[in-house]
Amino acid sequence: MRIGAASLWGAAAVLLAALGYWTLAAPVEAALVWIALLILVAVPALYVVRGRLSGPSASWQRCAHDLGLAFDAEQERTSGTLHGLAVTAALTEGIEGRTWTRITVEDRGSIPSDLMFRGREPATLDRSVATGDSPFDAEVTVQGEEGAVLACLDAPTRACIRRVVGLGAELRDGRLLLETPGDMRGRGQLRQSLQDMAHVGAAFAENRERVSERLSHNARTDPVPAVRLRSLTVLQRRDPGDFVPREASRAALNDADPAVRLAAASFLGDEGMTALAEMVENGRVDGGLRVEAFVRLVGRLPTSDALGWLERMAALLEGVDRAAARRLVEAVARPEDARAETVLLNVLAGAARPLRVAAAGLLGRVGSTLAVRPLLAYAEIEPGEPELRDAARRAVAGIRARLGAAEAGHVSLAIHADAAGGLSSADQPGGLSLTAPAPAGIEAQSTDGLIPAVQEARVRRSESHRGGAAT
Repeated sequence: MRIGAASLWGAAAVLLAALGYWTLAAPVEAALVWIALLILVAVPALYVVRGRLSGPSASWQRCAHDLGLAFDAEQERTSGTLHGLAVTAALTEGIEGRTWTRITVEDRGSIPSDLMFRGREPATLDRSVATGDSPFDAEVTVQGEEGAVLACLDAPTRACIRRVVGLGAELRDGRLLLETPGDMRGRGQLRQSLQDMAHVGAAFAENRERVSERLSHNARTDPVPAVRLRSLTVLQRRDPGDFVPREASRAALNDADPAVRLAAASFLGDEGMTALAEMVENGRVDGGLRVEAFVRLVGRLPTSDALGWLERMAALLEGVDRAAARRLVEAVARPEDARAETVLLNVLAGAARPLRVAAAGLLGRVGSTLAVRPLLAYAEIEPGEPELRDAARRAVAGIRARLGAAEAGHVSLAIHADAAGGLSSADQPGGLSLTAPAPAGIEAQSTDGLIPAVQEARVRRSESHRGGAAT
């Protein structure tokens, strides 16, 4: 760095020496060159100084003319109507003599007084309505009735609000106000701010009777998928029986975003079943959304069809968490349905592992003594299935607790961690095992077929013990 600075100063000294020598050697030519250099430097400088001293009147007047507004040069004030709202821009003097620009937009209560927005303050809790547009939500706080707010905030309006909020604008008590330091001398800045403020005011002043139509429009056209989803779901909750949310939901079945399609198909009921089935089978859709679509699909299918879907989608269901598995099982085997126990025993016999665990848990709530024998088989499975084993033991204990103590002549049920060969509750006095036939709809292997598996496990365990003793 030192070498570079020295070289620069040396070059400057050589240049000045050459200019001095040339001035002495050819004074007339040198004088002309010096005059030209002075003009090139002085004229721009004078233009800037003149602009600073002359005030914003000229630029404000041109802006007012372009927007069809009136300009008062004496008061340095622009006023008129934009988008049907009264717009005023004026210069004010703040503390320490600083100049401020003040822009207001209002029109006799046409902007609802319960709507408000301002710049978001860091680490401040508020009741802001989330739009789904992450950059907007991070910068702007908007409050008011959720449907009315989302109806106003289409993509162009959000862009305008972000620009004016960055300059300090806010909406309060039915009036838009922007106060920012400086005189917005730049023609483009003042014009942009006036147009943005008027656009935002007009958006918030729209007739509230059109809220559903505007939500529907946003659900169809907004470029941000999360905003489309928010608009659609709020519209569905707001007017569930109206034709507007139904038409919007039909259109959303073709949305590019699967979350929007899921919301639309779920709202449409039987009309959305095909879309739900397509989402479940679409491997490109996020796994969580596929499971959610599956829950809503099987909840509307006949039980036999729902069981078939559980078998077809076993690969997807192997990875579901406990909460999703429980929801799926409850959707297939509705606890209030008289056939719930039958369905749960079918799920326990052949569904994906997380669903079998969930089915065992639900049997503890709704199962009868008919479920005890299959549950006992799983309660004694080897340690490779500890979660299912523990769920089966809890279910048996739950059935026992729910049904109460055994009546006279019945054998009481007791399950321990190492209770191989434990007794099951009998339906008839004096019985030692379950004698009632399997419920209709349950295949034989779902009950009796479980017992050989347990016996085989016992044989393997016995052989391992004998081998250990021989050693």
